[in-house]
Amino acid sequence: MSGKYFNLKSAWREFRNSSGVLDTTLAVGKLVVKGASNTVVYTVTEALPSLSDQGEKMAENKLKQDDLTSEQRQEVEDYLARRREFKKKNSKTLARWKQEREDRLNSKK
Repeated sequence: MSGKYFNLKSAWREFRNSSGVLDTTLAVGKLVVKGASNTVVYTVTEALPSLSDQGEKMAENKLKQDDLTSEQRQEVEDYLARRREFKKKNSKTLARWKQEREDRLNSKK
């Protein structure tokens, strides 16, 4: 594992060099699990926060428009308040998960 992602090159190499049904099956399993893990890590740590930030920017730009009704303006303001609260709670959880993961990796050394 390098950084936060598994090294798929080594898993692929292990698959290519495997011999026999059991070795090949284990190598394929490792490759699939590592690929799925990398996908989940990327989605949670990079893709979703980026999309969420874009939504927040769009809402902030929407508030700058003069043609919003008071109900529309209130909906956008409510969304931004919920978003900021979620971001505050989520950032603490992600920081805790990251620290727990680093602690586990360091304890294996």
